[in-house]
Amino acid sequence: MNNAELAHQLTECLELNNPPIALRFVQEIPRDIPPFDGTVTAGCAFWRQAEQGTFYTSALAHINCPIGVHTMGLPMLDGNRSGGVRVGMSNREESLIN
Repeated sequence: MNNAELAHQLTECLELNNPPIALRFVQEIPRDIPPFDGTVTAGCAFWRQAEQGTFYTSALAHINCPIGVHTMGLPMLDGNRSGGVRVGMSNREESLIN
């Protein structure tokens, strides 16, 4: 089963209003994936943005949301959350998820 089929099955079985998304933690900025353009007041806003397409963010983009930083396990440096790179992606980008 590919990711699009899995997303369809999850959407139907769980009666979701929106398709599921995926994310991936990486050490380097991904090639051929655009950065998120803008700022958000809370990290969970990235989940909604990932419904629309693929992008990456740095951990620093999540600094406004201490709960999200904690639950995502992002590292803390000098009292500020930073480090690592996150990727938000839609279920349409199967080659990037696997």
